[in-house]
Amino acid sequence: MRLDRISSTGNTQAGGAVTLDVSDEAINHQFSIEVSATPTTGTLTISGAGVNSETFVDIGTIDLTSADLVKLTYGMYDKFKFTPTSFDAGKTYDIHISSWE
Repeated sequence: MRLDRISSTGNTQAGGAVTLDVSDEAINHQFSIEVSATPTTGTLTISGAGVNSETFVDIGTIDLTSADLVKLTYGMYDKFKFTPTSFDAGKTYDIHISSWE
């Protein structure tokens, strides 16, 4: 079984959306988010673009104040976009994606 991992660290609200390319051969994806400190507010919307597409479709939203900062999805995607909303200034979040066939 092939396992691919990709990360983006030190992301902030001011930095805006983060887009990460993934293998289009993987169909299972796990998103793990780490925050530098528990924020008082903030969400992270996850969107995916299918193979050879530039159109993103929302997959789900993670509440960054929650203890549950993991989400799973199934499908063939070329890339994922992570868009923060109302995330505390001065705090950062890291994105980790594990993808497998």
